[in-house]
Amino acid sequence: MRASVVLCLLALLSSPALQAEPWQPATLAQAEMRELQSRHTGRTYRLYLSRPQGEAPPQGYPVVYVLDANLFFPLLSQQALMYQPHASRDGREAVLVVGIGYPGDAPFDVPARAEDYTPPAPDMRDTGDRLATRQGGAERFLDFLEDEVKPLVATRYKVDPQRQTLFGHSYGGLFTLYTMLSRPQAFQRYFASSPSLWWNRRYAFDLLQAHAGQEQRPQVRLLLSVGGGEQRAAGAELKDARQRHLAERRMVDNTREFHQRLNALGLPNELLVAPGRDHA
Repeated sequence: MRASVVLCLLALLSSPALQAEPWQPATLAQAEMRELQSRHTGRTYRLYLSRPQGEAPPQGYPVVYVLDANLFFPLLSQQALMYQPHASRDGREAVLVVGIGYPGDAPFDVPARAEDYTPPAPDMRDTGDRLATRQGGAERFLDFLEDEVKPLVATRYKVDPQRQTLFGHSYGGLFTLYTMLSRPQAFQRYFASSPSLWWNRRYAFDLLQAHAGQEQRPQVRLLLSVGGGEQRAAGAELKDARQRHLAERRMVDNTREFHQRLNALGLPNELLVAPGRDHA
């Protein structure tokens, strides 16, 4: 009996029908993309859009803008697609997900994001990133989002300008915080995941201190998150260069401190520490 089953499987696997069917690139359901060259940065970007189902609400779709979209757009757009049937059933609205990435199939364009996502600072002689040759382009990139990406999305779908969220991870999280502190009116909600608060001798804390002196503070909402495993416990043995590298950057301590300083300023924010999770 077993020999006959094996022979049947071999015959099936060697059949012309199976061999003739080629593998093809996979595509995302209900998604589209195009490339756009920015007049602000001079760089070409790959933009991704999810396609919400059904009619747009009267005020337009709420929008989530996702940085490092080559990696994160597939995850978040498919979650939004799964959410839509439940949203309509519960009387809520579908979400439009907009991804901003870079040409190519790599999950990250390391040099490009190091320039686009890091704030301009008076002194960048020792930013803590030895691999990035160009940094400090966040203001130009933010102009690109505001002046080029948002209007382009609005010509494609009806969007609600009062319900806009920005999501970024690592350097993208740093950019998210920079945007919130420098141009808070750009978005109403911000999600900074594992933000690179160590960058340039904790320059984001300087920006926060400058923000504290402003008389009028737009009411935005911020979610901070960090992996509990991104920083070893005090006194733990650091066995390799990677662990020593993480210890120097104090990801958890910095994020907790930023959260506490925001609380002291009365800025609404929430902190999520995911136990055991690393930077990825």
